[in-house]
Amino acid sequence: VVFNTTIVGETSTETLVLTNNGGGDLTISAIAFSPVNDYSIAQTTPVTILAGASLDLPVTFSPTSATTIGSELTITSNDVTNPSFVLNLSGLGNDAPEITNLSVEEAFQDDVNLNVSLSEEVTLYYVITTSTTAPTDVQVIAGQDENGDAAFFAESFSGLSGSSVQTVGLNSLSVNTTYQVYLV
Repeated sequence: VVFNTTIVGETSTETLVLTNNGGGDLTISAIAFSPVNDYSIAQTTPVTILAGASLDLPVTFSPTSATTIGSELTITSNDVTNPSFVLNLSGLGNDAPEITNLSVEEAFQDDVNLNVSLSEEVTLYYVITTSTTAPTDVQVIAGQDENGDAAFFAESFSGLSGSSVQTVGLNSLSVNTTYQVYLV
């Protein structure tokens, strides 16, 4: 199983579907990773899969370093033919892209052109608020301020890489008010 490239500190999940094609119940007695590293599951064992039924098994990849990270997932059961099943896992941890330049190129009454330079292709999210308290990354992606309320303005730009100019609309903002822009 190959996981999507994942930023260090974030997670991605692939769901495995375990299907019992046998005539009797299948009991999964153990699920283990070797080596134990940046992969995890929430499923506890033992768990029984009835004959003809399936079990979704979400496997989470949470890289702690910017490198390819492999592991073996071993599922142990009461299957008489194959009591131990090994699945190879691989994921690439990647450092968060770096904003190497962010500057105002042109400012107009209703919008501003931002010159953005990035170290690699990303989706850039931003919100505009009046608060000097920064929202979390999750809140910025959701278009929220630090309280979880809708920000004055929120948008994202997908597929940005290298240097580009992005236009940010400002027509809903008030004159003589100080605003903060938060990017992730």
